[in-house]
Amino acid sequence: MTTKPIATSLAIAAFMLLAAAALKYGQAHELVSAVFVTRMTQVGIGVVLALYGNFIPKNATRSRGPACTPSRLQSLLRFGGWSFAVAGLGYAGLWAFAPVAVANAAAMPLVAAATVATAGYCGWAAWTCRWRSAAPTARS
Repeated sequence: MTTKPIATSLAIAAFMLLAAAALKYGQAHELVSAVFVTRMTQVGIGVVLALYGNFIPKNATRSRGPACTPSRLQSLLRFGGWSFAVAGLGYAGLWAFAPVAVANAAAMPLVAAATVATAGYCGWAAWTCRWRSAAPTARS
């Protein structure tokens, strides 16, 4: 994904669309139930979220900010990638194994928690970097 992100993203989107069409075809011909279609679609979404979370740290670019930005940026990308990968796997696991009512109630708050944690870490990193760059330095 790091060498051709657009092609990889289009391939993942095409796979998701083909899988959804195949599941709907199976449902229309009474090969699978509607609950199975819903579960497998949601599991696919969770797996794709985990895949994208895995690729987040690999997409670092050069920063033009303060001196502390490159290390903070890499740390932020690692944290965000980790949190979204775990949230995606949790989302997929809930939809695969939990009762539908539980999965429906718990899956989105899991992803929301990863989003809030990543945004909070981003704010903390920006605040400490700004505070550190604004602090006076001792000159010899």
